[in-house]
Amino acid sequence: MKTSIRCVIPIALFFFCVMICQAQNATLTKEETINYLNKKANEVVGHYRTIRDVSVAQNFTYYYTENRVSLSGENLRFDQRRRNYKNDGYGDTTYPCDFVIQEHETILNPAHIVAIDHEVNVISGEPIGTLKITLVNNVAQRNINFFAPTKKVTNENHSHYGECHEIREYPQHRVSESVKVVYLSYLQSDPSNFNKLKKALEYLRDLMKAEDDPFGE
Repeated sequence: MKTSIRCVIPIALFFFCVMICQAQNATLTKEETINYLNKKANEVVGHYRTIRDVSVAQNFTYYYTENRVSLSGENLRFDQRRRNYKNDGYGDTTYPCDFVIQEHETILNPAHIVAIDHEVNVISGEPIGTLKITLVNNVAQRNINFFAPTKKVTNENHSHYGECHEIREYPQHRVSESVKVVYLSYLQSDPSNFNKLKKALEYLRDLMKAEDDPFGE
C-alpha cells in the first residue's frame, strides 16, 4: 500500500505541472486581446496630459473622459474624448467661453503595424503617456471633431452673465485624414503598462496577419 501511494504522488504532481504549463501557454483570441487593450486604455479616464499646439505655439492641458479600444469590422478602432477643463464647465448649462471638447476616432488594421515606440511627453512625469504606432504607409484613418459653446449670456442681470452655453460641433475645424502614425494613450504611472500594451498590440498584429494571409511570412 505504501509503495502504491508513493507512485501516485509523483504522477499527480506531473499532471499538475502539465496543466500549469498549458495554462501559461494558453493563447488569447483576437477579441480577448482587444478587450485587454480596452481595459488598459480605460485607465486614463479622469487623468490629464499636456498637448503642444504648434499652430499657436502654446501648451494645453486636456482631461480624458473616454479612451476606448474596440473592433470595427476587421479593423481596430481607438475612440478618445477629452476636454480642457477637469469638470464639465460650470454645470449642465453654462461653460467657460474657452471650453473645448475634442473627439478623436482612429481606425487601423493592426497587421500594418511596423513599430511601436514611446512618444515623449511635453511635460515629463504626467500620468498619461502615449504609444506611437507606426504603420507601413498612410493606411489608417483619423477623424477629429471639436465642440465648443456657441452663445454667450449677455444679460447683465443674469446670474450667469458673461458665461457661455449651447455646446455644438464646429464643422469648420473637423479633421479627416489618412495617416501613417497613430497614437494610443495609456496610464504611464504604472511603468509596466508600456510593455504590456506593446506586447498586446504586437500579438494582435501577428494574429491578424495570419488571418489575412495564413501562408505569408
